Amino acid sequence: MYFYSFGITTCPVCLEGLAEKDPVEMPCSHVVCLPCISNWIAQERPRTQCPVCKQDVPENFKITSTKAVRYERLCFN
Repeated sequence: MYFYSFGITTCPVCLEGLAEKDPVEMPCSHVVCLPCISNWIAQERPRTQCPVCKQDVPENFKITSTKAVRYERLCFN
């Protein structure tokens, strides 16, 4: 069984499966794994861009895994 987020089964940065990692949706709607985006943002600050499309990421972007978002929606809606 594959875990996927928004139809994505692998991280476009590390090319590993999202089943083992928490997927994160970027403001531009790309989905990457939590370790990749955490490392990317740490290296790119203060001006951060999406690692896939190079769109600027707002400074107030909060990294939240889609698993946490889904859980919140299920429990509080």
